[in-house]
Amino acid sequence: HFAEGVIEFTMMQGTEYITRRMFIKKLRGFVTPIRNFSYTIGKGGIIIETAIRIT
Repeated sequence: HFAEGVIEFTMMQGTEYITRRMFIKKLRGFVTPIRNFSYTIGKGGIIIETAIRIT
């Protein structure tokens, strides 16, 4: 079977906090951004940080 999308979830545990990241490798019919998205898991579900910082 072929997948319409591939999303990679990673988690890194530090001494004081956990960093969760999501990378969209492929999504049929869409141009996928080449960047990681930070996310948190709370009572309401998964919250994805979509703000782009400009430096």
